[in-house]
Amino acid sequence: MGGGRDATVRPQGIDPAAPAGDPLARVAAVARALTASPRVADVAELAVDAVRALAGADRVLLWARESPDADRVELVGDTARDEGGGVGAGTAGAGAGPGASAAVRQVAGGGRASGLSAPTPVLPPDPSGAASPGSSLIPMVSGGDVVAVLELRGPLAGSDDGRSWDGVAIVAAHAAAAIEAARGRGRADRLGRTDPLTHLPNRGALEHDLGAEWERSRRYGSPLAFLMVDIDHFKRFNDRHGHLVGDEVLGRVAGLLAASVRATDTVYRYGGEEFAVLARDSGLAAGLELGERLRLAVEQGAARGGRARPLTISIGVAAGERAMTAPAALVARADGALYAAKRAGRNRVLAPDDDGEDDGRATVGEPGAAPLALPGFEAARGPEPELF
Repeated sequence: MGGGRDATVRPQGIDPAAPAGDPLARVAAVARALTASPRVADVAELAVDAVRALAGADRVLLWARESPDADRVELVGDTARDEGGGVGAGTAGAGAGPGASAAVRQVAGGGRASGLSAPTPVLPPDPSGAASPGSSLIPMVSGGDVVAVLELRGPLAGSDDGRSWDGVAIVAAHAAAAIEAARGRGRADRLGRTDPLTHLPNRGALEHDLGAEWERSRRYGSPLAFLMVDIDHFKRFNDRHGHLVGDEVLGRVAGLLAASVRATDTVYRYGGEEFAVLARDSGLAAGLELGERLRLAVEQGAARGGRARPLTISIGVAAGERAMTAPAALVARADGALYAAKRAGRNRVLAPDDDGEDDGRATVGEPGAAPLALPGFEAARGPEPELF
């Protein structure tokens, strides 16, 4: 769900928990802020603060269903977050550990909110006894579905004030709609950053991530390596076997690459038959080692398919240097090394030479170092490649 709370969107000068002369004006301001909140975490923080102020509860928690058809709920908002409450630490549902009470799960599990009009405080029985005495539960409904539950704990100072409960109902309704909108934006963002064929992050995601990692590397002096990967002779293969089979190969290679990197590395679909790898906290030597691991993974994975002439990949590796002024320079160095690898016979991993020229030598990053000897550098020119 949403991330930290440092990016919460609030209209300037609006604090939903602060006393105000006109409660309805405060509720209207909160509703506007909820509509403008980009993330579930932002919505949850605004909602629990506003409901606590309106109802006078000791503590307010917001439990969101993970999806309309899911049984699990996750704690996404808690007014005790600044007191060690631990937002997001507990989930409940099938296979979940301690978290929401049985009563919360009962209300959240109602799915379609048949019989529910505007959100109304309900106090269902809780056989587990896990809920705090005096807790009130408010289903948050959007489009007829219960998307979340507000849990109000402790005596409610505003419980006899009809206007206070009207305000709570308005906040709950707007928060429910805002949660759904934030999730929709998140899904759209993920789709926009994902290549539909390989299911890898796409070039747009790479540009975003590389920019962020570049800044981190500059600020903290951490090493950063970048790899460009190209499937050898893919155009000839595509022309011979057709695009559907070519797509199958792209998907298979993408899976082999993604399965061979560290958890801190990311593989991207760069375009066509090219992939890119962002190797965080890695220098040139580590980048070359990673590149060789990827090369072998594809070559051996292809060989397991029983083909005598499997597809292979060529890889260019570069590492960030102080002389570089922008991430594009890192990409250009890796791209140059990739083309050098292809000119040198393909099925190999190369880095720029010490003088910056991409002359087909693989180095370990020290001046005057001998070329890195890597196996399997036979020229790939000859019979057409086969599908693995």
